[in-house]
Amino acid sequence: MIYVLLGTNLILLLILCRQWAVRRKQKRQLKYLVRKLHDIRTEGSRERILIPDAKWDLREVCTELNSFLEAREETEKEFGRRESAIRMMLSNVSHDLKTPLTVVLGYVEMLKERGPQEEMIEKVDIKVQEVLALVNQFFDLAKLESGDRKLGTEPVNVSAVCRNTVLQFYQMMTNMQFRVELVIPEMPVYIMGDADALTRVLENLTANAVRYGADGGYFGMSMWTSDGNVCIRVTDHGRGISDRDKDAVFERMYTLEDSRSRNFQGSGLGLAISKALTERMGGEIVLDSIPWEHTYFTLSFPQIFPA
Repeated sequence: MIYVLLGTNLILLLILCRQWAVRRKQKRQLKYLVRKLHDIRTEGSRERILIPDAKWDLREVCTELNSFLEAREETEKEFGRRESAIRMMLSNVSHDLKTPLTVVLGYVEMLKERGPQEEMIEKVDIKVQEVLALVNQFFDLAKLESGDRKLGTEPVNVSAVCRNTVLQFYQMMTNMQFRVELVIPEMPVYIMGDADALTRVLENLTANAVRYGADGGYFGMSMWTSDGNVCIRVTDHGRGISDRDKDAVFERMYTLEDSRSRNFQGSGLGLAISKALTERMGGEIVLDSIPWEHTYFTLSFPQIFPA
């Protein structure tokens, strides 16, 4: 009987010692966890939390904390990219506003010296309109990205919008000796969206093709349906866009440096606005370019069949 009691007490003692050791280890691990979190918060440490011999529940906590830290790093990187883009955008806006305003001021001084002259007044008006258009584009993009601009949601006849958009530019492209090729179905094809927004997207893409594709002398717009989507492609055969620039063309204020056509002066906001409007309407825009062979901007939207 005595041996049984001694054995029982010994087992209890061992259990108590084991529990004490476990609690001591857990306390040490929690102190390590608190210290690491403190370092990450105060010193901006990018270390990960690792406790290989922890119990399952504590390892789960560490895993979730590491996922949170990775998400935070990605957010910081994205914030840095946006901050850099905003600085560049403000710099370019300042430059783009300064140029026509300087010209306006020069014409104003000449008018003061020589008296009213219709030609100079017309040039002043053109430059003022350039500034106004740039400011409007800038604020349009700001409204789109903040979600302040509301788009309509109604059936839009894409075939009609495509034809009307090309008509706006047709005379200019003819004067610039473009070969224009259209493949647009006569029958109505519909998406759910905003007709003005789609028109704005196609106008921007067409202007971009004229601006940067003038040396290629070709403009094409085609439209088709595939796998439940309506696809629109705007094509030029100009100098194209290099691989290093492809990821940047939809960023704010991005412009190619040596546009050959001076009929358009790009602010770099057109493609950013086009992308934002396309995505707001549930669509996608994709670029493919081989210099001096083709540059495609392809839009796709879910097709609908209105009653």
